[in-house]
Amino acid sequence: MDIGWDDLKLFLDVARLGGLSAATRTTGLSAATLGRHVTALEKQIGEPLFVRRQTGYRLTTVGEELLRRAEDVEAAMQSLTRWREGSLPDRIVRVSAGPWTSAFISA
Repeated sequence: MDIGWDDLKLFLDVARLGGLSAATRTTGLSAATLGRHVTALEKQIGEPLFVRRQTGYRLTTVGEELLRRAEDVEAAMQSLTRWREGSLPDRIVRVSAGPWTSAFISA
């Protein structure tokens, strides 16, 4: 099973915002298109991810598990984007040493 990052992003929007209508504003997609993506993801996983109500979407237990994992993927993708853009902070190395060793290292 290959779950695409694009599908996970849409899932995250629907899950965080509680429904298709709210997610249309952040994704730029129609509610019908979002609904098709969510349904396709559910078929791919083999489990319902949401309980659908007129007041919005509520995550199922499987949906909550996927949300946690999707957030990990999101963090990794954001890290890759920062790396690609060169905006990762410089790494700092700290060395504890006496005055003689410090003088030798800094020379």
